[in-house]
Amino acid sequence: MPRNVDTYSGKVFIEGRDVMLLDDEDYRKNVRWLLMSLVPQAAEFAQPGTQVGEQVSEPAMIHLGVSKEEALALTLGMFQHVGIPADL
Repeated sequence: MPRNVDTYSGKVFIEGRDVMLLDDEDYRKNVRWLLMSLVPQAAEFAQPGTQVGEQVSEPAMIHLGVSKEEALALTLGMFQHVGIPADL
């Protein structure tokens, strides 16, 4: 939930940790794109000028600190593992 929400209740556990208790920075560094992610399906969120490989590799560059080339290589390995063609 955005931090500007007046009140909310409930808990969200990921791997036994209540992520609703994390501050934004801790959530960004340790949860988002590492333990969970969102793949929007609505057209207004589409990035038609960006290839899927680039979209998938971006979190590796941010969270693992690898170069774009290294991130694309990791992505290619993941895609090949699940049988997706190599045309990133």
